[in-house]
Amino acid sequence: MTFREQWGELGTGVKLLIGLGLLVVLVPLLVIVAGIVASFVLGMGGGEAATAPVASWSFDYSGSSEELTITHESGDSIDAAAIDVEVESRTVDWAGNGTVEQGDSTTVEAGPDDRVRVVWHGDDGSETLGEWSGN
Repeated sequence: MTFREQWGELGTGVKLLIGLGLLVVLVPLLVIVAGIVASFVLGMGGGEAATAPVASWSFDYSGSSEELTITHESGDSIDAAAIDVEVESRTVDWAGNGTVEQGDSTTVEAGPDDRVRVVWHGDDGSETLGEWSGN
């Protein structure tokens, strides 16, 4: 007996139940697939946002001169133009041009109770890479 013959012998109620079951399963699946395809076609599912570099920093404070030396200890190399040092309410550019790599450092004037942050600025915002809060 072929599938067509077997299908024909089924009652109308059973055919309706199978049809509804398929409908309940396939329609949500179709909606999900269509949503995924649409997100990529409309550009919402592509492109990655720029991620902040990962780096480790050391801070060496000299109380006699009120200077803080910030050193890139390890991690990603970073474009110097993308880094600022924020000392309380003032912003200082990273000293030097080019790339900040392991071993590079800069010195800023800071008080013993100042909050100092190394901030990376990307296309989509900024992120604090390192922070020092007084002695």
